[in-house]
Amino acid sequence: MSEGRRFTRKKSIKNWREYNEGLKKRYDITAHVNPEVLKKLPKIKGRRGRPREYSQALIEMFLIVKAVYRLPYRGLEGFLRSILGAKAHLPDYTTVCVRAATVDAVLNVIKRGERAHLVVDTTGLKVYGEGEWKVRQHGASKRRTWRKLHLGIDEATQDIVTVDLTENSVGDQEHLPELLNKMPKNIHLKQVSADGIYDSHACYETVHEREARLITPPRKNAVLPRGRPPHNEPLRTRAVRDCKQRGRAAWKKHHRYHRRSLAETGMYRFKTTFGGTLASRSFPRQKTEAVLKARTLNTFR
Repeated sequence: MSEGRRFTRKKSIKNWREYNEGLKKRYDITAHVNPEVLKKLPKIKGRRGRPREYSQALIEMFLIVKAVYRLPYRGLEGFLRSILGAKAHLPDYTTVCVRAATVDAVLNVIKRGERAHLVVDTTGLKVYGEGEWKVRQHGASKRRTWRKLHLGIDEATQDIVTVDLTENSVGDQEHLPELLNKMPKNIHLKQVSADGIYDSHACYETVHEREARLITPPRKNAVLPRGRPPHNEPLRTRAVRDCKQRGRAAWKKHHRYHRRSLAETGMYRFKTTFGGTLASRSFPRQKTEAVLKARTLNTFR
């Protein structure tokens, strides 16, 4: 029996009863809302105009239900009123749409003591435009637009610990510092694993500043400087030297680079659950939508 088969069998699901119950609970629409969430008023910030009537927690609840069941705003209002009762003090669809642009959504990451191994990757989410078949047959039109979803996933728990949404013109390696800055303060990094596009001096220095190491495969045509390595050799040059000495396959196995595929698994779970498109049209609402979807995916875990 090969090593791969033994590994697959050891990691296979054994608690099928609990696993099946968890899958069924995902589609349970039984709702229990804390009355304090409905009655609690947001804090008055001293701004001009009428104070807000509904708390951020209530708006987030609406937006999460909208994302899970892929509802339009009017359908969302009717759906929740039918569950919570017509007499419940709930916002209308216009209020939810306006507040979606100002919600300061954060991830629900469990505190942990050990240092984390973060796997990073990026995928695209379509805003509007034709499907892939039409593009292959007739080409893309000017209205075809998409955003980049940057995810950082904990290798041990497979929870999304950092997420961000950017324009499609933003480079993956350019956005790595901002993505790491969005991590909770209680999580300390041990290693960041990413694909070859992050192979740059700036990415190595960014991760090193957090007292962690970046594991990304160097380019196959990377060239080492001649002569003996200096004492303060750049981090990327050390990684290239280490990869050439060990061999690419042995280097990946030594640094557990194969675990980076969990980032692609997380993106597959994201798109399978919520689809590969964004329902919102304005960029602030799209960022809120992406964070709340990631938070909901952590809850499903």
